[in-house]
Amino acid sequence: MKKFINERTFIIWEILWFLVLVVALKTDDAVSPMLTIISIMILFISPFVISVITYDEEAELRKKEEKRKRKEEKKKKKEITKDEVIKKEEIEIKEEVNLDYIKEKKYNFKLPSKNIFSNNEEYFKLLNDKNMTTLTLPIGINERGNVEVQNFYDNPNLLIGGLTSTGKTTYIKSLINSLLLFNQPNDINFIIMDFAKVNYIEYESIPHVVDHIITNSKVAKRTFERLIEEKDIRINALNSIGVSNIKTYNERIEKDKMQKIILVMDELSEDIYDELNPYIKELSLIGHKVGIYIIAALNIDIINENIKDLGYDFAYRLSFRVPTKKHSDDLLNEGGAEKVKGFGNAVLQTSYNEVLTKLKVTNVSDQDIKKIANIWTQKNERTKK
Repeated sequence: MKKFINERTFIIWEILWFLVLVVALKTDDAVSPMLTIISIMILFISPFVISVITYDEEAELRKKEEKRKRKEEKKKKKEITKDEVIKKEEIEIKEEVNLDYIKEKKYNFKLPSKNIFSNNEEYFKLLNDKNMTTLTLPIGINERGNVEVQNFYDNPNLLIGGLTSTGKTTYIKSLINSLLLFNQPNDINFIIMDFAKVNYIEYESIPHVVDHIITNSKVAKRTFERLIEEKDIRINALNSIGVSNIKTYNERIEKDKMQKIILVMDELSEDIYDELNPYIKELSLIGHKVGIYIIAALNIDIINENIKDLGYDFAYRLSFRVPTKKHSDDLLNEGGAEKVKGFGNAVLQTSYNEVLTKLKVTNVSDQDIKKIANIWTQKNERTKK
């Protein structure tokens, strides 16, 4: 039935009968009681009567159809959201670093020759220093022309600071290259966290790198959690044979030796550092005893008093130029880094020497950096064929 009484008519009808009811209540004649009863009945019964005589079947059907469509759209949105969540979880699982790779036995290869860097006189000098071993970093050349090296067994962890474009990333790559010259994939594994996302692409396919380069802070956090678990497992292994460090442990056992893990973190900004800080502190404090070492490069925005506390667990702290004396003091416990000038120049603070050492660190070219990465990538690809 088509609607023939609109809402305005109905409202006027109700108002009129309400006025009749008011008049009836105020009138004292014999008709008023009857009029009052009729008015009340009409006021209460009219809505039901009007709803029946104005029922619009087509409108009701349209209303039901619209309601059904809204439900379907809502359901579809939920399904899309669920699919997005599943897809996101799949991506995160894919990005999850597989630390089981560390325990896998990998191929041993012929180590690359140091002569591939013979055209770089300073770097070649560092690599051929008598103190260079499988776990030694060529830190730089001091003012007297002597080579400064850092043996991770004796002096674990390296903290690096400085302004953007002063050479932090290039320097870290030169350290990685030196370790790749002296170590098989069965000896050292790198976990590389590159929060700039593009700085370490050339190392993605070398056999020493665990799974893939980490560029996501959430994946980095889960990786740290796994590393803490790995640290605890290794401590129990050391305790089981009554030794206190990885070096002695590997000398005692004949097989299933512990592989060393070098955790490289570059472009650590304030927000990422705040999220990872507890894990970094725990690993920097005791990780070296079980073969987990840290090389960390800090953005200038997080060099503050909190870094000063962290620095005590890093045997070597190296700084390129920083903007103020306070930055230098927070990173090195004294001023001096604010006076550094020129690319490749730095100052070094160590746990055994309170006096800052001025250094010339090696300026390794992109071509030199890619040389050894390409060699190891080719070796790795041949084993997969």
